[in-house]
Formats: sequence, structure tokens, C-alpha cells
Amino acid sequence: MKPRHALPMFLVAALGAQLACSSKAVGPVDALDQDATEPLPLTFLVRWPIFRERLPALEVSGLAGSIRVEVARPAIGCTVGRAFVGRQPGVLTFVARVGANPAAVCLEGQVVEYAGVIEGIAAGRYTVHVYEAVASGSPVRLGTRTVAVLPAPT
Repeated sequence: MKPRHALPMFLVAALGAQLACSSKAVGPVDALDQDATEPLPLTFLVRWPIFRERLPALEVSGLAGSIRVEVARPAIGCTVGRAFVGRQPGVLTFVARVGANPAAVCLEGQVVEYAGVIEGIAAGRYTVHVYEAVASGSPVRLGTRTVAVLPAPT
């Protein structure tokens, strides 16, 4: 005869394993994560690579009252992610955290483009530092660009 508490003990063990994995998935708190705390919505597009395309590719554009940051990289499954921005006078820090969507079915060899628009930027020149972290890894610098922002229309 089995003990009556076998199922609850199994559930407690499974919950403990889940908590242990979850705490590792958060990863270390990075200095960049402390600076870039403003959430920024991202859009994602999955496509096939362009002939002789070099990845990762980075484009930063100054617009009227905003800055658009776009990154193209090899897709990690069907890539999902989130981004955060840090603002200092004349300097913006863009930190994206990307990873695979385990619920999606994607093909090998695809490219993902993700982009975010940083709103509420005063006219002037800005240095934009762009970082990317895959899953719970530490952010890696993708590049730094200097852009000019035009006055927002009134």
C-alpha cells in the first residue's frame, strides 16, 4: 500500500525545482539593468535572411521628437523579448532581452527584426548605446550610434 502523502510530496518537490529554475532564469542584476528601467514596447518581424546579410545589424534613426532603434539578428526559435531604456542628458541606453518562444513553431535559419521607438525626446544630438541579452545572459553591446532628433511637431 502506498503512503497517502506521496502525491503532495511530489508536488512540493516539483514546486521547489520550479522555484530554483526560476531564480536562475532571472540572472544577475546588471549595472545596465539598473540604469535602463523605463519599459519600451517592441515590435517583432520574422523573415528569411537577405543574400549576404551580416547579422546582427543595428539601425538607429532620429525622428521628430523620438528615436527608433531596430535590430536584426538570427532568430532564436520564434523570438520574443522586451526592452528597457535609460535616459541621461544627451545619452540613451537601450537594453533588449530576447529569447525563444517555446509555444511557437518556427523554421531554422530565419532572421528576426525587432524595433522600439523612444518617445518624448527633445531636439538635439544623442548618443544611443544598444545592448542585447539572450535569455538570462548578460547584456552585450551591439553598437553605439549618434543621431540628431528634430523638434516634435506642435
